[in-house]
Amino acid sequence: MTGFTEDEVRTFLNYYAESGMYDHNTDALLELMRGWYGNYKFSNNAERPLFNLDMVLYFLTELTDNKDLPEDMIDQNIRIDYIKLRHLMLTDRKLNGNFSELRKIIEKGETRCRIQAGFPLEHLKYSRNFNIAAFLFRTADCQKGSGRESDSFHFPI
Repeated sequence: MTGFTEDEVRTFLNYYAESGMYDHNTDALLELMRGWYGNYKFSNNAERPLFNLDMVLYFLTELTDNKDLPEDMIDQNIRIDYIKLRHLMLTDRKLNGNFSELRKIIEKGETRCRIQAGFPLEHLKYSRNFNIAAFLFRTADCQKGSGRESDSFHFPI
């Protein structure tokens, strides 16, 4: 996985501002982008968070083409496939245990579990795999736990 550092995003914004491509405060734009596209760690060993590469490029394109903020902050081309999302919550057209896991995440903004490299799709119905699937679908970032502590998954909300 790749992404931009905050310094790189700031450099892009400053370049386009100085070129007259938009008329917004760079710090305010960076703060907005941080909330939507920043703070991702795609590895347990990541030293610093990154900004989502695709979304930064989408934002900059919309900003420079229209000289204004994007109407939709999420690029339609990278939204999670609805069927994948539905599969996280339903098994045989019935709610599975993942719905209660999602409720905990919404209330706390994070959850903890151990990362595993992957699992068969039919094991998605087990709530222990919900967090891992969310991480693999790029909807959560991860911070490695120390010792016996579980890894922490953070969900930008």
